[in-house]
Amino acid sequence: MYAHRRLSNFDTLRYEIETVSREWVPAGYRHYAKGFLMLEPGPARQVEQRHVLAGAVPKDYNAAANGIAGPAGSMADPVRISPLFVARNLRKFALKLDSVRQQGAETLYVLSFAARRPDYRSTGIYLAGVYQGQLVVRQHDYAVLRYEALWQVDTAYYNRVARQNQKKTSLVAQLYAQVLTANRTTHVVEYAKGENNRYYARHSLGQAMSAGRVLKSRQNFYYQSFSEQLFKPLPGAGPAPVAPAASKGSPPPPTPQVPYRPEFWNSYQRPGGALATPEARPKRE
Repeated sequence: MYAHRRLSNFDTLRYEIETVSREWVPAGYRHYAKGFLMLEPGPARQVEQRHVLAGAVPKDYNAAANGIAGPAGSMADPVRISPLFVARNLRKFALKLDSVRQQGAETLYVLSFAARRPDYRSTGIYLAGVYQGQLVVRQHDYAVLRYEALWQVDTAYYNRVARQNQKKTSLVAQLYAQVLTANRTTHVVEYAKGENNRYYARHSLGQAMSAGRVLKSRQNFYYQSFSEQLFKPLPGAGPAPVAPAASKGSPPPPTPQVPYRPEFWNSYQRPGGALATPEARPKRE
């Protein structure tokens, strides 16, 4: 997997990184964002190459600005894990056939969807106010070739909880340390058929925006994040790495940092093409 992530604050580039990794997905894995509180086992990832192009993750960068689709590689394959693709959940969505397209000899269906009552059971996340999008489905085998989705956080509910807890010292007060004016994420995934005739998520692109005000400092924030991941199946990837076990009562050991190796990146053919020139990116701080 090749991943490219970028984080901007207003018009300033704060952090940019690209990595090359291997990822092992357990057979039958179906948990969106690793299930309840992200505690259930999910894909294992091993970063092999790492290149920080700019800055570091800002200290004031809050989880509320992290978006939905971008940060976790476990979310890159919605057909495998989204509640939208679980048959018993279909009644939770309004589905509509928008059009029928011809692409050469192929017939494609274009379907739109929207969660009737956005909640954890229909969207896979908490605090959603909107979950809607569009699918492109191949007729002859009903394979999803393209998935487009939009999430919007229920800012009215979020802000009410934040204000009710702003003078407390509880965990809830720490999680809701700001009020939001907007928080939305778009996610586009393209699927391709592999050599084994199974479909896989070839290209995942997530973009998120979060704007609001920190309650204690009264400082405004505006973050935009970009996360692109491109996958290639590796049948001979071998067994997944085993994470070192943490001692009882101790935090998990930190993941060793992968050093920057210029000889690799100077010759690496990025699957999405060359990165944009610095002039085409947001200015650095």
